[in-house]
Amino acid sequence: MPEQPYTDNDLRAEAARQHDQIFDEALEFVGVGESMQDAYVGSTLNGDEGSTWGELVEGEAFGEAQEKIHALIRGAADVSEWAVNLGADGLEPLPEQLSAQTDNGPWFRLHFAVRPDMPDDMRRALVEGVGAEIAKHFGEGTVTPAESARRVQCGDCGAVGAVDTSEDGRAYLYPSGQIGH
Repeated sequence: MPEQPYTDNDLRAEAARQHDQIFDEALEFVGVGESMQDAYVGSTLNGDEGSTWGELVEGEAFGEAQEKIHALIRGAADVSEWAVNLGADGLEPLPEQLSAQTDNGPWFRLHFAVRPDMPDDMRRALVEGVGAEIAKHFGEGTVTPAESARRVQCGDCGAVGAVDTSEDGRAYLYPSGQIGH
């Protein structure tokens, strides 16, 4: 019999199962409202000042916002295994992401995770390099700024446009600038 009767994968799978279970149990409908009450609404923040959900909306409007937030939580993808594996491997997610948009919503979205000691220029090169490779498959001239299908959204700034590859080999989001900037 081996020294330990389980593998690293067994540990990760159980951690992912419990991670998911914790979120399921912690985010009951009433708990969402309680958590919202004193939380700041991001769009109202100006430095250290802003409005909480409880200050901003009351009564029926608060309940509507609570229902919408609860629905978003319930519809969220289960990334428990991904999160556990990132932590176990010592990786951290980058804020940058690449997303291809269609008339019916996102076609795909790529998230990146790297070691904390990866230099910023290497992080940028990773995101730009993947963006450039994807851009090669869109085909030159197949996407114009007026088209909404096959458009890419920058996860950093939210800009949406077509992907162009410049002479320097970098992927750029037309018309708004560089992917992963």
